[in-house]
Amino acid sequence: MRNLLSHDRGNTFRVIRSVLTEELGDRMDHRVIDARCFVPQHRERIFIAAVRGDLRLDADLKTMQLPPAGEGPRFGSILHREDGSETDPQFLDERDSG
Repeated sequence: MRNLLSHDRGNTFRVIRSVLTEELGDRMDHRVIDARCFVPQHRERIFIAAVRGDLRLDADLKTMQLPPAGEGPRFGSILHREDGSETDPQFLDERDSG
């Protein structure tokens, strides 16, 4: 939820940031994103990316390009089907084979 930034006058988010960056040594970034790019609802949420300090990966969410509302992939398009219609073997559950 977007209110995580202001919860308890910002203390909650400061604690999260402190644990990730100071205690764990991660690089961290955050961004409030309106999920209407992915779902047909106006839902602002905070996304937090944290990368271990010893990895050479970026944690920059501010430059991440988002699709225009209504044009992005829909959440349902990435979910594993559970109706028996899944055909890709890498996604089949071992229990389905038999």
